[in-house]
Amino acid sequence: MDIRIRRARPDDAGWIVALAPRLHEFGPPAWREVDSMNAAVQADLTRELANPGPGAAILAAEDSGGTPLGFISLKTDRDYFTGVPVGHVSDLVVARAGEGRGVGRALLEAAERWAREAEYPWLTLHVFEDNSRARRLYEQAGYVVEWIRMLKPLAAGSP
Repeated sequence: MDIRIRRARPDDAGWIVALAPRLHEFGPPAWREVDSMNAAVQADLTRELANPGPGAAILAAEDSGGTPLGFISLKTDRDYFTGVPVGHVSDLVVARAGEGRGVGRALLEAAERWAREAEYPWLTLHVFEDNSRARRLYEQAGYVVEWIRMLKPLAAGSP
């Protein structure tokens, strides 16, 4: 399949923001408020597309006919222990039209090129524990578990 990866443009905001809820179709904990999660991601993407910050990029995947297939949002982060700048995958979303066609893999490869060009020593990402489909993709791409974030709910009504 012909997959083209390019920098996202402000006029891509409509389809990119509309795809964001797919992030939360796979594996967020049941006690998370999905509508709030969607709103936060959509606001961040809208901001980044309108005014890309330094050390950040959103890459769009499309087929040869220009049909949107997915996107990846990248940012510069700092390693907690060393303070060294590293690349970070904030969001990776594949449209239903792109499922099973290698779009996720192509976007991860483009992210690696972005990180290598910036001379980052590594590329990080977060994934919900129960998102087994994404975890398989990341493991096949060479990602390994570095640490596990744990959370203890303290507010009333939390799990």
